[in-house]
Amino acid sequence: MEILLKISAKRLYQLIFRLMFVLMIAVALIASQQYSVWVIPAYSQVKQPKKRTNIFDLLFGKRESLRTPFRVNRVKRVKLRRNDILRPRRKRSAPVVVVEEKREDALKILVAGDFMAGALAWGMEQAYIENSDVVIVDISEGLSGFVRSDVKDWPGDIAFHIDEIKPAAVVILGGMNDRQQMALEGGKVKKLGEPWLAAYNSRTEKLAKTVREKNLPLIWVGLPPVKSGKMTTDYLVFNEIYRTRSEAVNGVFVNIWDGFTNEEGHFVSAGPDINGQIKRLRTSDGINMTKTGKRKLAFYVNKAIRKLTGIGTKALLVSLPGTENPKIALPQYDPAKTGKTIVYSFASPALDGGSELEGDGVDLKEEEAKKSVSYQLVNGGILPKTHPGRIDHYGVTANEAPPTTDETPALVEKQKDGGTKVLTKPVVPRS
Repeated sequence: MEILLKISAKRLYQLIFRLMFVLMIAVALIASQQYSVWVIPAYSQVKQPKKRTNIFDLLFGKRESLRTPFRVNRVKRVKLRRNDILRPRRKRSAPVVVVEEKREDALKILVAGDFMAGALAWGMEQAYIENSDVVIVDISEGLSGFVRSDVKDWPGDIAFHIDEIKPAAVVILGGMNDRQQMALEGGKVKKLGEPWLAAYNSRTEKLAKTVREKNLPLIWVGLPPVKSGKMTTDYLVFNEIYRTRSEAVNGVFVNIWDGFTNEEGHFVSAGPDINGQIKRLRTSDGINMTKTGKRKLAFYVNKAIRKLTGIGTKALLVSLPGTENPKIALPQYDPAKTGKTIVYSFASPALDGGSELEGDGVDLKEEEAKKSVSYQLVNGGILPKTHPGRIDHYGVTANEAPPTTDETPALVEKQKDGGTKVLTKPVVPRS
């Protein structure tokens, strides 16, 4: 019995020892997992020292390079639209502009003023680039105006430029820099004060008179609106001065204000160009013009020049289809002797059923012309006689033509069988 107890106690100790051993292994495994979760990331953030390169790495390369996975460069997919596949896009080619070589005796247009006048001159050059008979002469000074004569004295210097260049017309655009004090004999005066306005009117008046004394057409261009409200308000005052002084000497004032504003009269940076397409007209500063704005600025001025002097009319006619050699239609028959009226009557002179229109190559004598319908209508207001049933018969018996007689030329009607039938009465058209 004692032996059995000793054996069972021994097995019990072995079992307990095994359980403790398994428990220790389990605790070790759990501890190792917690260590990998909480300790390894922090440890990985520590900068590890680089291993030195040995001779084997130089000969055979580093072992890490063999373990680096091969990276594939992915190509970015581009989604094509159906229209791109069917109709690939083509780059728009710029329109070909034929630059005409200017003639030696070409008419010169003088453009004077500040930086806005320089923009205008560029636009006018583009407008007349295909016209060899017109040359734009730009004498603008960017910082000039009618306030500071030390920069440029336009009233005093314009006569010299005219005598030197001998232009056919003078275009003036200035005042963008004139929102400042003016230096007079008594000192500087405030902008838009009474002394300032008096001196400003005097200077602009002298400039306009000097141009007109040279017997040249004067085109004074108004200032455009700008983004700043205060500047715009001052420019409205300036434009009224320019209008008054230019028109006082029979000059032409070109108001471009509406071309750069909206329906409410406010400044806009984009608007219709000379072709009616909405494009950007002003730069980001709200003052200067883009190329499109310069072309639009010149559009108004060229229109005034063409109306005032006729310069550019030839280019306008040539640009129209079928007008290379325009012919003036002369009247072949002129009962009112106006020299311009061309008369084509749809009735024959005597309502005798003639087949030719009156005035269409018919050489009528004066006696025959007085009997014609057109002569009686133009000179006496007498309407032609009509027949009942015609579209121009309004039921007025006093204006009816007399019935046909034997003396009246017979009217002939074609038959279906090819023969003819003589009618003694006028043919009444069927309704």
